Amino acid sequence: MTRGELLRHRVVNATEDPEPFYEMLAPDVEWDISDSDSPMAGVYHGREAVRDFYRRWTGAFSDWSSEIEDVFEKGDKVVFFAHEHGHGRTSGAWAEMKRANVWTFRGDQVVHFKSFRDRTAALREAGIDPPRIDP
Repeated sequence: MTRGELLRHRVVNATEDPEPFYEMLAPDVEWDISDSDSPMAGVYHGREAVRDFYRRWTGAFSDWSSEIEDVFEKGDKVVFFAHEHGHGRTSGAWAEMKRANVWTFRGDQVVHFKSFRDRTAALREAGIDPPRIDP
C-alpha cells in the first residue's frame, strides 16, 4: 500500500476511528492551516496540538466528513484534493470547503502538513507540475 492509499484510508475513517490517523503523525509534526478564513487558522505544533484542533473542529459539527477527490505522490510528499462538509452543531447550517493538503513524510510518519485553498499552489509546494487543462 502506498503512503497516499494508507493516508486516504486513515483520513476518511478518522471520524469513527481517529487513533490510526494520529499514530501516523510524528510527535513533533507541524500542522499549518494558516491559509484559511477559519477562526482556528494558524500553525499547530505537535501531535497533541493536532488532536486538540480536531476535537474542537469536529465538535463544532453534528456531522463532518472528508472525501478525497484526488491523490498525488512525489518523493516524501502526498497531495490530497479534499471535499469536506457537514452541518453546524448549533445552527444546523451546511458548511463545505474544498482544500488541497500537502503531507510531508519522514519514513512512515507525517512531519509536516499544509493546507491550501489553491490546488495549483499545493501541487507546486510538493514539486508536482499542475495538470494542463485545455480550453
